[in-house]
Amino acid sequence: FVPPLSITNVARESALVVAAQQMMTEKEFQRRTLTGTLASGSVTAAVAALAEPEDARKKKSRLLAQMTLNPDGTEFSCESTSMFFKVPKTVFVPHPINEGLKRKKKPHSAAGSGRQSSIPKPLQGLGLNLDDGTVALPIKFKAPSVGHYPARVVLRSPNDTRVFHIEVSVSPEGTAAAIEFSCPAQQTVLQQIPIVNNTENNWFLQAFLKGEAFSGPSTVAAGAMQTSHYPLTFRPMVEGGAEGSLRLVNKTDGMEHCFTLTGYGDRPLALDNIAVSSVVKRKTSVILKVPNTTNRKHTFNVLSDCPFLSGPDSVTVLPQKSHMCEVFLTPLKRGSYSSVISFVAKDRGREVDEETRVSTLGNVTPQSSTNDAAEPTYQVWFSLDVTVAPARPEADIPLQCTVLSRMEFEVPLKNPTDKPLRLEVALEGNGLDGECVVEVGPRAETTYTLSYAPSRTGSSSGKLIFSNDVIGEFWYSLSLTGLPPQPTALPHMACCLGRWQRTSLPLENSTAEDLLLTPVSSNPNNFSIEVAHGEKISLPAFSTVSVPLLFTPSALGQGNHFARICFTCDQFSEWPFTVSGIGLLPEEMEPVSIQSEVNSNSTVIVPWRNPTDETVNVDVMLAESVEEIPEDAQRLKHRFDPSSPFCLLLKHTRHVTLAPRATLDIPVSFAPGAMGEVGCVLAVGISREDGGRWRFLPSPNTTAVQRSEAKMNLGEEQEFAQIRWLFPVRGVPQAAEVGDQPATHIQCEARHRVEERLEVTLTGVPANMTSSAHSGKRAGGRGRREDQSRPGSSQGSEPGTPEGFIASELNTVVSELSYELTFASEASREQLEKTLAVTLVRRERDPGSGLVRLTFNCVFRPEKPVVDTVWLVVRATQQGGVWQFPLRLTATEPPADDVIVMEAAGLDKTSQVAFRLHSHTTERVPFRAFFTLDSDRELWVTPLEGDLRPQAEGGTLFTLSFSPHSYGRNYHGKLVVQTAESQWSYGVTGTVPNYNPPQPPHSKRHLAGTSNIAPAAAQQPGRYRNYIRENLRLAATGVSSPLKGAPLMLRPLNAPAPQPAPPNAPQRSHERKDSGGLDLL
Repeated sequence: FVPPLSITNVARESALVVAAQQMMTEKEFQRRTLTGTLASGSVTAAVAALAEPEDARKKKSRLLAQMTLNPDGTEFSCESTSMFFKVPKTVFVPHPINEGLKRKKKPHSAAGSGRQSSIPKPLQGLGLNLDDGTVALPIKFKAPSVGHYPARVVLRSPNDTRVFHIEVSVSPEGTAAAIEFSCPAQQTVLQQIPIVNNTENNWFLQAFLKGEAFSGPSTVAAGAMQTSHYPLTFRPMVEGGAEGSLRLVNKTDGMEHCFTLTGYGDRPLALDNIAVSSVVKRKTSVILKVPNTTNRKHTFNVLSDCPFLSGPDSVTVLPQKSHMCEVFLTPLKRGSYSSVISFVAKDRGREVDEETRVSTLGNVTPQSSTNDAAEPTYQVWFSLDVTVAPARPEADIPLQCTVLSRMEFEVPLKNPTDKPLRLEVALEGNGLDGECVVEVGPRAETTYTLSYAPSRTGSSSGKLIFSNDVIGEFWYSLSLTGLPPQPTALPHMACCLGRWQRTSLPLENSTAEDLLLTPVSSNPNNFSIEVAHGEKISLPAFSTVSVPLLFTPSALGQGNHFARICFTCDQFSEWPFTVSGIGLLPEEMEPVSIQSEVNSNSTVIVPWRNPTDETVNVDVMLAESVEEIPEDAQRLKHRFDPSSPFCLLLKHTRHVTLAPRATLDIPVSFAPGAMGEVGCVLAVGISREDGGRWRFLPSPNTTAVQRSEAKMNLGEEQEFAQIRWLFPVRGVPQAAEVGDQPATHIQCEARHRVEERLEVTLTGVPANMTSSAHSGKRAGGRGRREDQSRPGSSQGSEPGTPEGFIASELNTVVSELSYELTFASEASREQLEKTLAVTLVRRERDPGSGLVRLTFNCVFRPEKPVVDTVWLVVRATQQGGVWQFPLRLTATEPPADDVIVMEAAGLDKTSQVAFRLHSHTTERVPFRAFFTLDSDRELWVTPLEGDLRPQAEGGTLFTLSFSPHSYGRNYHGKLVVQTAESQWSYGVTGTVPNYNPPQPPHSKRHLAGTSNIAPAAAQQPGRYRNYIRENLRLAATGVSSPLKGAPLMLRPLNAPAPQPAPPNAPQRSHERKDSGGLDLL
């Protein structure tokens, strides 16, 4: 900016005039007043000269000299006290005389003649002309931010000094912003607009607001150095958009802040939430206060989604008034209902006079819009929560039923109308069931069938509710009583003494609840539930579960074979079942088999448990057949037979006392002398300890079927001296092993096939075997295969002869033999059963020696490495006898399926290679993938286990990862993928990139005396540097030595050695020079 600078210092000249008048005498003052020279230049110059400290002559001569040097004007130096104001270093002000001459030459304009004089009023009229014009004073101002900036500009000259005080207030640029509002109609949202005043002066702002939905104060004051707020309120009266504007004008500096206002009125909120309690078919009144907050009269339509609400169709409300509207509720059904009642203005209303307008003091009256066609509809609404209680029931119906059973009750219904009636049925209560809808014809009657199946004992209440949209609701109260379940009798059971019988106990849950039952038996000694101890039985709703019940008799006849089986749960105390049984005489027990080598012995333990509840005396006997056992009237007595291969190893065989439920272990030894199956009978008899007889008490519950199947008369009471159990014993001899004959060894690589012939010799074969049939079994089958073929000539064979079968015509053929493979364990069976096949191809017997030779064809095709032993077992099917031949199977490691080479991406960086494998079958098989123990840990595979998919599914993806930790070597590993039947192996090699160590650059500057060292030879790989030789070649010390360039040797290396001095030669002193701390010899 450029403020004007007066040529004449008006303040200075005025002061000099006043000072001159005060110094004049009265006569001089009158004279100059008359002549009009009170303010002449001579007067002011004289007074100014008096203020100088020097004498008047020197002052006058200096002024004259200055005027002579610069007759055109005065040059002022300029200074500013603020860094934000930039002024020129000097400014030139012309002399008033020269400036006056220029102004005389110019004609005065009308505007100039009317300009106000700058002479003070006390000096006006004295003829003093100080208006000599102005010159420009350019000042540059730059503010860094908004604020108030004061400054002082000083102009100095030899005879004049002028001071200007400048204050600049910097205001922000005009604000233009947009504000959006959103709130429900007839609600208020307040927005505080901040006004930041960083100046030292208070601001007063005038607000100009437009928009019917916006309001705020007309003025606002913003204090100095603080932040004030302008409260802007948005209150839409109707749903829809609203627009407006706000302009804040600062009266202090004239700055304007403009805001564009946009608002949207959402659906209005409910004026109130009204909770009403009512009764079915009873009229209830509700009074609503409907307000009209607008300045117009409105007629509202009354709308509601409540089906049982009635009242006026419309109400009229004056502006700024309220109306009490009464509506009525007549519900037809019970329950809780949430509905809405709305009052929507159906006309635009009539504008109210300005006199009736309610204005708020200090608020801006918004300007109303003149476009009534675009005005949305004004509405208010209320939310209703109606709780409808039922009316009195039509009747009370008592229902009683046993838990877990079902009963039905019929309720009569009648339709009094002339139209068909459709009733909806609702049931409340435990165990109630029925149709959801029932239809009754016009003027007709029907019945509704109600089903009751309680799942809990005790009394409870229920409801049977019929409802229709036209006639409403009517209902019946139900008094429900669940009775404990009655005991259920199970079928009578019959079982031999010493055995057990199992039956199923059906449990049917006809209720809608899940039951968790705990079984309890009153006689667990004879009747027990086969569940784990403490375990509960889960019985889902509307389902049936069979629980196994075990009956173990402890006496002959009826005895104490009664029990009450109860199932308890949370719903009821118990669910009882009654069961009974009868104990029968023992029947023949399961046979006992003993195997032993010829001319050796084997022992088996036959456990026998006392099934009775009494202490008994036990007699044990071993007989060749049942006929040798004495009758029931006689007691058992064992006799030792030296010729029998069986022997009873009990120390006492008679009168062995045994407690109830105790067990007696009976050892039986078998020592065959020749090949051939033999047998005997083990008899165990018990008698009472007191010598009494066993009584059989019949049971009336015994069925006809049980009586027909029993080997005794179940209808009469009987007595027995002894109760006996018979155990058939079967002895099977085995061929003894010949010395330390090693097992036949079959070996091949995995995934390869080998076929070998195996010839075995059977010793001790009975000579009376007939060639009737042959039975054979292939490895891999699950049962024996009986081969009915007979041997024939080489030219042909009878029907049924196996292909490739060879028989000798000169020898007796043995066909009463069978063979099979036995495995060490079930896991061994699963692994080898499909890899080994054994087929009989030759069989013959030497009539001279009686030896039987069998030749088998063995095919071994393993899929993965394995080492195991199986046994080829040959049996005599008729005469008995077992021969076992071990087979040693070895499947070695196959060569690797592939070699995978992986190149590392860098140290501690993982590189990956992926491939797919699929199973050999059409189904998924479990697999396990791993690296062998001798593999490097920097190699790993994923996944480690899972299902190997078939080829149709794309196989399974395997990912190999390699992450080396050091350079200098390759990493190796072996990956193995195994399934139950197959195996794959891969060699994996991980390589690392070549490492080139950094080489230091060769120095161009050589040490002193090192020019004769060949650097190329020193850097050749594979050669060692001789540092001693290189040091001996150095002629002088290096730069690191304290003595730079000093010779290291007192003589050259090629100089001749000094001769020793003669004995009489004069001794010469040798001075030893310091060689930089090196002592060289």
